[in-house]
Amino acid sequence: MELEREITEARAAGDRDRLAELLVGRADEQVRARHLDDARRLLDEAAGLHGDAGRRVDEARCLCFSAELCRATGKLELAESRAGRAERIAPPGSAPSVSAAAELGELALMRQRFDDAADAFARALQAGSAAGLVGAAEAALARKRAQALAAHTTCAEIVDLLARAAALYRDAQMPAEARKTRVEQATALEALGRATELAELENDLRAEAEAAGDDSVLDDLALLDADRHITAGATDEALDDAERARRHALEGVHPVAYVSAAIAIAELCEARGDRVRAYEVLAVGWATLGDLLGEAAAKATFAPRLEAQRERWGDDAFAAARDAYYAQRGQPA
Repeated sequence: MELEREITEARAAGDRDRLAELLVGRADEQVRARHLDDARRLLDEAAGLHGDAGRRVDEARCLCFSAELCRATGKLELAESRAGRAERIAPPGSAPSVSAAAELGELALMRQRFDDAADAFARALQAGSAAGLVGAAEAALARKRAQALAAHTTCAEIVDLLARAAALYRDAQMPAEARKTRVEQATALEALGRATELAELENDLRAEAEAAGDDSVLDDLALLDADRHITAGATDEALDDAERARRHALEGVHPVAYVSAAIAIAELCEARGDRVRAYEVLAVGWATLGDLLGEAAAKATFAPRLEAQRERWGDDAFAAARDAYYAQRGQPA
C-alpha cells in the first residue's frame, strides 16, 4: 500500500513532520475500513509527534479524533483522557477547543453525568462563539446542552436554547431538523407549565409538519397529546392520540416511533381491561417491526413485553387473550 510505504520511508529518514501527516492519512483509511483500534493507535502516534514539535492545534485535533474512536469502541476512559488533554492544550477559540469540549459532553451523556455534560456543551458553545462557529454546528451544540439540562432539571434556559437551535437550523435551510428541535422545545414548555406558549407552538408546528408531510413530527406531537391525556386520566382520548401516532409512524416508516406508539396503545388497552387488544397490538408490532428491521430486532423489542403480559395476567388469562385474537383472525394460535 502506498501510504504504508511512505510511512516506512518517513520513519527511516527521521522525517517526523512528514510522518505525522502520513499517519493521519493512514488513520483515515483505517476508519473507512472499520479498523478503529488501528486508526486510534495511528492518531495517538501522530498526536505525540505534533506535540513534540509544539503544534498544539494539530496535536489537539488528532487527540479529538482519537477520542471519538475510543468512544465508538466503548473505551470511555481512554476517550475522556484524550479529549481532556485536547481541551487543555487547544488554543482558546480554535476548532479543536470546540471539538474537545463537545466530545467531553458526549462522554458525560453516555455516563449519565448530566451536570458535567451540560457544562461541557456550554464550554463548547463558548469556544464556538470565539471560533466563529455558526449555523447547524452551533445549533447542534445548543440542542445538546438543552438535552443534557433536560435530563436532570427543568429550567427556562432549555426552551431558549432550543428556540435558538431551531432558528439556526431554519437559517441553515434544514427545516426538518428545525421541526424536530421544536418538538423538543414543546416538551420543555410542557414541563415548565407554559401552556399558552405550548399551544401556540404546537398549532404552528402541526400545520408546518402537515404541509411538509413530516410524519415523524406529527407522530411526536400525537405522543405528546397522548401523554397529556394520560396525565389527565382521559384514557379514550389518549388511545386516539396513540393510534394517530402509530399511523404516522407507519406512513413515515419510523420504527422507533412505531414501537413507542404500539407500546402506549397496548398499555392503554390493558388499563381499560381489553386484554385481547393489548395482546394484538404487541403481536402485530412484532410482525411489523420484523418486516422493517428483521426478526432479531423485533423479538428483542416485543418478546419481553409479551412475557410481561403473561406474568401480570397469568398463563391461563394470557392464553385466552392470545387465542381470542387468533380466533378473530381465523387463524390457529
